[in-house]
Amino acid sequence: MKTLRCLRPAQWRNSFHPRLYAALAALVYIGLVNLLFDYAVVFEFNPDEGNNLIKTLLLDRGFKLGSEVWTDQAPGFTYLLWGVFKLFGWSVDAARQAVLFFAGISIFVVYDVLRSSFESRSGHSAAIAGCIILFVSTLFVRLSVSVMIGLPAIAVMLLAVWCLNEYLEKPRAHWLVLSATLMGFSVGIKMFTGFLVPVYAVFLAVHLVRNETSFSWRHQARHFSLFLSGFIISFLICLSPLIMNGALSELLEPHLAMRMAKGGDADGVWAILGFIRQDRILFILALLGTLQALRIQKRSIYLWILWIFSAAVALFDHSPVWAHHRLLLTAPGAILAGYLLGEIIKRFNQC
Repeated sequence: MKTLRCLRPAQWRNSFHPRLYAALAALVYIGLVNLLFDYAVVFEFNPDEGNNLIKTLLLDRGFKLGSEVWTDQAPGFTYLLWGVFKLFGWSVDAARQAVLFFAGISIFVVYDVLRSSFESRSGHSAAIAGCIILFVSTLFVRLSVSVMIGLPAIAVMLLAVWCLNEYLEKPRAHWLVLSATLMGFSVGIKMFTGFLVPVYAVFLAVHLVRNETSFSWRHQARHFSLFLSGFIISFLICLSPLIMNGALSELLEPHLAMRMAKGGDADGVWAILGFIRQDRILFILALLGTLQALRIQKRSIYLWILWIFSAAVALFDHSPVWAHHRLLLTAPGAILAGYLLGEIIKRFNQC
């Protein structure tokens, strides 16, 4: 107790683990949404809410996904929601709080990535700015309390890429396995994050080859195998209910039919332009942040540049594009925008 009393404010900050700031930011976001957004009065934000709740209820009553309950999505979220209901009771509020928890994970990742990209004061300022940008982006708060699978899948992928960045900073195998496992879980929630897996697999392979002087080829092969096997095992576990029921075709056929019915390839172009128009400040800052990171070769930001540009390419030829697809762009965009603001704050502090 005497030691604690002697600590000054600066010493308190030094004794506070840096990642706890990111956890605190996530808790603040969850608290603000519960305090300021009276979502309990909303019966249904989107018909997908009812679909997800009904599938979970039927699963609990013994019906099999795929063979007895039609689903065009990977079953990861349905089983996750079933577990939430078993723990906290069968209520829409419990389901919405679960999705809000995943939104908190997104805030955690944005904050910690930006905090660790700068020195202490500039890092926290950049992190707060990035979180605010994501907070005010179109539909983020609404999707944070909607029982839909898009935001949870993206939140888990954000956490997976955060783990991958931790591995690149300190190449310990457990970070790599955790990253790959989370990627498999993300795709097992909603397969629209699947395009990121080969992107990051190639990035990892290039990173390992470039560091051949630090590691033997056996070490490189072992780590890359850990990444692939971690993803495959996690993904197959998520898909196992559909595999056992012979219903994997349901994941593709409805979406291909919808693409043809909606009219084609131009949907993605117009959707991306619409997303940019609605969050123009975010995307302008993100573009400038990208250019700055490339100019000074800020390697820790490369993972998020890869994400946003890969997402733009994937959506470019996608049809139909729904409102929640914007998170594929705004989540990494908030990190890139926050990075630019962090650079501005750092230079201002140096003056």
